[in-house]
Formats: sequence, C-alpha cells, structure tokens
Amino acid sequence: GTARHGVRTKDISLGGACLHADSDFPVGTALTLYVPWLGPDGQPTAHTEAVTGRVVWMTRIEQEYQLGVVFDAHPAAASRRCLEELCGTLERSTPGLAPLPKQTFDLS
Repeated sequence: GTARHGVRTKDISLGGACLHADSDFPVGTALTLYVPWLGPDGQPTAHTEAVTGRVVWMTRIEQEYQLGVVFDAHPAAASRRCLEELCGTLERSTPGLAPLPKQTFDLS
C-alpha cells in the first residue's frame, strides 16, 4: 500500500529538496514528491507533477524530521519543466516569502 504524507518544503532545487516531515523516513527510502504547478499569481495550484527521488539524510529537530531528498537523474519532461518553473519563481521572489504550503508525497 502507498502512504501519503504531508510535508513542508524548506528548500527545493532541480536536483533535490529539503523537507520537514512529521515522521522519520530511513535513508534510502524511495518517494514521490508532488510538485505544484504555479498559477498566474505565482501561487501553487492543485495541478501537480510527480518527481521521484530518495532520502539521502535525515535529522530530527524537536518533534519533526528534516529530510534531504535527491531527485532521480532523469525526470519526465513535464516534471522537469514544473520544477524549473517553481525554482525560477522562488529565485526571483523576495526573501522571507511564505514557504510553500504542505505538499503530499507518496512512499513507494
């Protein structure tokens, strides 16, 4: 069975992401992160693209876990475009902008 988990995105790039999760995920765990397409207002929409990767490190911080995730090297074209658009928008945005809302990812 596939479990869905809500995570907060602390940092994301074309190569991977740093996520905050409520439970621990061992290093090596394969996962799928659903990355939102952005609307004309620059806000995440409900339309997402799946990006697969794996956990490469995990740190416990008080009641939650910080996960380092490396994305697989050859994402689908749509997933890559979605990531590029998201990362480009984040780079242009003002520091201190609210983080992305909780996204769900599935564990395979």
